[in-house]
Amino acid sequence: MAKVHIPNNDSHLVEAYNIRTDKDSEEFYNKWATDYDNHLIKILNYNAYEHVAKDLASVLPKQDARILDVGTGTGLTGQALANLGFKNIDGWDISEKILEEAKKKKVYRNLLKINLNESKSHVMVPKYDAAMSSGTFTKGHVKHNALPYIIEIIKPGGYFACTINIGIWEELGFKHTIEQLEKDNIISIEKYTDRSYFNDDTLECRCFLFKKL
Repeated sequence: MAKVHIPNNDSHLVEAYNIRTDKDSEEFYNKWATDYDNHLIKILNYNAYEHVAKDLASVLPKQDARILDVGTGTGLTGQALANLGFKNIDGWDISEKILEEAKKKKVYRNLLKINLNESKSHVMVPKYDAAMSSGTFTKGHVKHNALPYIIEIIKPGGYFACTINIGIWEELGFKHTIEQLEKDNIISIEKYTDRSYFNDDTLECRCFLFKKL
């Protein structure tokens, strides 16, 4: 069974990591939405989103690049990227209430309620110059088979910066999927670094920067 680090056995994270269905995920984040930022940042010292934003900004030559924030949450990653000068950002998330919180940050052009674990053939989307995701690929959340779709909607030569929880890296299929995307010459791994999600000494957050070939 996949094991993940939960600082101080935090009850919100315990519940988040024990989500079983997409409906449970939607309901959980709808309930947590208004206190999400306060709890993650002030209580848990969550800072992985800052690494994702900085990694992506370091390789984007134009600040008008069209960027997709996958698993937007309340918009922490989008806000961090906007603070670095990027303004053309769209966001996707499963929770309508949490997207309402992201909208308040006023850094997104478009926000869409979407379940990345379902088929997205019916969703008409533009090609993006880049994508980013922080905290989305973890236990009980978005599955590994969403990765090829995200890469597909990025333009050739574009980038995807994201975190993947090391506790699920191999057991839940992420390692295999990424290796297959590399083998098929769909992506290259430009960089990866093991960090902490919560600004502590536990390196449970694998930060990737992929390039679409």
